[in-house]
Amino acid sequence: PAGEDFTDALYEKTLTISSFKSIKGSSDIDLSADAGTTYSLTPTTTVTIIDPFDCYLDALRSCFDFDALRTFCQRDDFSILFDGMHGAGGPFARRVLIEELGLPEVRG
Repeated sequence: PAGEDFTDALYEKTLTISSFKSIKGSSDIDLSADAGTTYSLTPTTTVTIIDPFDCYLDALRSCFDFDALRTFCQRDDFSILFDGMHGAGGPFARRVLIEELGLPEVRG
């Protein structure tokens, strides 16, 4: 987590924001383009499409042994209940728990 000095300073900066620009809905940029696609907005500004799942998984793989976790998750004496009551975590949990670690969506 970020330190309180940093978050306080960041909050103070947000109080001075008077406008912002959005690329959502822009015909110049396709947000569904492949990760790595780059668009030049101005001579000094670019937008690069990223895959947040891949970035997140790379970070997790640098901390955890996914092969060992996958093996552990396949044990008969292991079960997990994931309750993702918030919208942001659900797709990431699905990608990690089901697609990467091989856990069933529903265990009977």
